[in-house]
This record gives sequence, structure tokens and C-alpha cells, in this order.
Amino acid sequence: MRYALLMHYAKPAGGELSEEVVAEARHQFDVYTKALGGSVALAMVEAEIGGPAAGLARLDVLPIDRFQPGLAAQAHLLERLGRHGAAAAAYRNAIDLTNASAEQNYLKNRLTDLGN
Repeated sequence: MRYALLMHYAKPAGGELSEEVVAEARHQFDVYTKALGGSVALAMVEAEIGGPAAGLARLDVLPIDRFQPGLAAQAHLLERLGRHGAAAAAYRNAIDLTNASAEQNYLKNRLTDLGN
């Protein structure tokens, strides 16, 4: 909810938000909440603005080894960088950490698409 309010007040009247404004808002939200999920989301914003290597650099400093959304994000960015072996390992780890069948199926399909 706080993020939605922040984005509402950051948007110029009748205009669109720039990627830089979105990134800064996500950064401020991340600093404010200190939530791992928010940090992973910020890494994905960084990836959209600066490319997958920028997002991966932000993920690399987070404790995501037992956090399924972080591992799924890592796998996605590694895949975008063409690092398919590392992406496959991250997808496998993410699959192991979820019991939700829809999430497992999605991650298994991504893994299959990599040829693993």
C-alpha cells in the first residue's frame, strides 16, 4: 500500500512515470521496508533499466539461497545473460523451495525451455 501511494504522488499529472522515477521509488520503498521481497523487486527494476547484469549484481548481495522468488529472479536474469547452466541450477533450487503446483509448473517449463 505504501508503494502504491508513493507511486501515485510521484506521477506527474496526466503523465507517465519515467523508469528513473520508478527505480528511485522502488529504492526508497526498499530502504523503508528492508524486506527481502522488496529488494528482489528492486533488482528486477534495475535489470529492466540497466540490463540483466545490473539486476544480477544487486541480487548477488542478497541472502536469496533459501528464498524462492529471489532464486526464480536470479534464474531469469542468468537465462537472459545466456548463462544457461547457472540458470538451470537456480531454477532447480527455486522448484525445490515451492509447494505451489502452478509455480512449480512454471519453473519446470522454464527449465525445460533451457534444455534441462
